[in-house]
Amino acid sequence: MSNRTKTHAADLAASAMKHITGQPTPEALAAMKQQIAAKAMLEGINDSFLVSVGIACIALVLAFFIKRAKQAEDPAEPMTSSHKVATES
Repeated sequence: MSNRTKTHAADLAASAMKHITGQPTPEALAAMKQQIAAKAMLEGINDSFLVSVGIACIALVLAFFIKRAKQAEDPAEPMTSSHKVATES
């Protein structure tokens, strides 16, 4: 998120400087920096959310291919008649 926030902040700052018509006051520059930082952070969070949604969708698709495990037979359980070996002759 931090890298994308920095990227968005640079883009927003460049865009803001293009649209300034006069010399801004220090107060206006401080307010602009604060707004750029807030918007850049929100866009960075949105980017990380989209990445996590993509990972979750891939995981959901892969979850459909998980095979169910068969339950192991309990060795302490007595054998049923179908499992007994015919010992009587």
